[in-house]
Amino acid sequence: MNKRLIRLVAFYCVAFALLLLGYLEGNAQNSQPTISGKRDREKFDFSWQFHKGDIAMKRVVKAGGQGGLTDINVKIISKGDTTIDYSNVESAKIFFPHDWKEVNLPHDWAVEGTFVHDNNLGSQPAGSGYLPTGIGFYRKEFEIPDEDKGEKISIEFDGIFRNSTVWVNGHLLGNHPSGYTPSNYDLTDVLRYGNEGKNAILVKVDATQPEGWWYEGAGIYRHVWLIKTDRLHVARFGTYVTTPTVSDAESTVNIQTTLKNEYKTAINVTLVSKIIDSKGNLLDTKTSTQTIAPYYPVEISQTGSIQKPLLWSPETPNLYRVITEVSKEGNVVDTYETTFGVRAFEINRNGVFLNGRLYPVEGTCNHQDFAGIGVALPDKINWYKLKLLKEMGSNGYRPSHHPPTPELLDMCDSMGMLVLDENRHLSSSEENLKDLETMLYRDRNHPSIFIWSMENEEAIQGTVTGASILETMVETTHRLTQRVKLPRP
Repeated sequence: MNKRLIRLVAFYCVAFALLLLGYLEGNAQNSQPTISGKRDREKFDFSWQFHKGDIAMKRVVKAGGQGGLTDINVKIISKGDTTIDYSNVESAKIFFPHDWKEVNLPHDWAVEGTFVHDNNLGSQPAGSGYLPTGIGFYRKEFEIPDEDKGEKISIEFDGIFRNSTVWVNGHLLGNHPSGYTPSNYDLTDVLRYGNEGKNAILVKVDATQPEGWWYEGAGIYRHVWLIKTDRLHVARFGTYVTTPTVSDAESTVNIQTTLKNEYKTAINVTLVSKIIDSKGNLLDTKTSTQTIAPYYPVEISQTGSIQKPLLWSPETPNLYRVITEVSKEGNVVDTYETTFGVRAFEINRNGVFLNGRLYPVEGTCNHQDFAGIGVALPDKINWYKLKLLKEMGSNGYRPSHHPPTPELLDMCDSMGMLVLDENRHLSSSEENLKDLETMLYRDRNHPSIFIWSMENEEAIQGTVTGASILETMVETTHRLTQRVKLPRP
C-alpha cells in the first residue's frame, strides 16, 4: 500500500470518527440520561476526624451561616504553640489538627479512656464501668459528583450514643437524643455537587447523660451510610412482607410497599415485586400501576405466593427475598431488597408455637458491649458471640435493654436465632413513641423476631400509670406490625 493511499484511508477514518463523535454528542444533548435504577448505599465509616471534649457552638439564626467547623471554610491553625479555648465560640471557626485524630467508624471513645473511681459516673455506681463519657465531635470532608445532582441523598446513622446534633455545610440539620435508634437526614438541598466544592459534616455527641444502668459507651458506635436514590423511590424502611397463611403446600406472601414521589408533578408508577428463593430462582411476580401525586407517599399492597415453602426456624433458617423495582416511563429508577422468612408463630398459655409445634425458647440476655472493645463492635465480633451461643445450645437472644445493631438481626435471620426485640423506654411521650415506631419499621421484616418487648425492669410496671402507658405502646405496635391470626397447632 503506497503512502498516498495510507494518508487517504487515515483521512476518512478521522473524518468518520469526528462525524460519529458529533452525532453522539448531539444525541446526548437532546436525549434524557439513561437511568440504571441502582440505589447506592455507600458505607460512610472511613476517614473521620474526632475531637474529644466540648466546643462552644453558637447557634446562628440565618440559614447556612454557621461556618467554621461545620463547613469547609474553617481556618486551619497548625502551629505547635497554639492554645485554643474551646469554651470560646470563636474556637468553632478554627481547626487545630493537634486536637483531632483520624478515626474509622464504628467508634467508642469511652473505652479508650482512663478508669476513674468515681461513683457519680453513669446512672449508678460503676454503671459506666468507671469510664468517663463526656462530649465529642466528629468531622468529615467529602465530595459528591456532579452527576448526582437531581437525586435524593440522605445519611443514615445506625446508632450514636447519644444526644447527637448534625451540621452539613453550615446548616444545622437536627438533633437525635436516643442512643439506640437510627437517625436519618436529607442532605439533598444543602450539598455541593462537582465543581461547586467540597462538603463538610460535623456531628456533636453529648454522652454526659446516661440512658441506662450499664456500660453504654460514647460516640458514633454503629455504621453510617450515604444513600442515593431517584426522587421517585421506596421510602425509608418502606417495605413490609408477611406470610399470613402457611402450609406445607403453599404460603401467601403479603407485600406492602411505601413509595415517595419527590418530583414536582404527578407520576404514573409501575411497581414490580419479585419473590426470590435463596438460590436466586424467581418464584412469583406481582405488578401494580398507580399515579402518585407530587410529594405524596403512597402504600401499595400486593399478594403473592410460594409453592411448597421452606420454613424458617433456628434449625432450618431458610430465607427468601422480595426484589422491588420502581419504574416510570419504562425506566427502572429504584430497586430495593427485603429479606424475609416463611414461618408461623403463636404464643398462648401453653407456650410458644413455631410452625405449628411447641417450641421451647432457651435464650440468653445479652448486652451489646464486648470486653476491651466497648460498644463499637465489628460485625465479626457480633457473629462470633452468636456462634458461641448457638454452640452452647441457645436458640433465643434478648438484646438487653434496647434495639440491637441491624447487622446482628441479619445474622440471627441467617444463623437461626429467635429474637426478643426490645424497646428502650417505657414511655408514651411523643419522643419515645417515635423511637418505638422507628424500631418497629426498621425491624419488622426479620423472621428471627418472634416477640416485641415494650419495657424492661421498670419500677412503674404493674401500676395503673404503667398499664396506661403500656396500653398505648401495645396499640402502636399492633398498628405497625399488623398482627395476623395464625393457624392453631
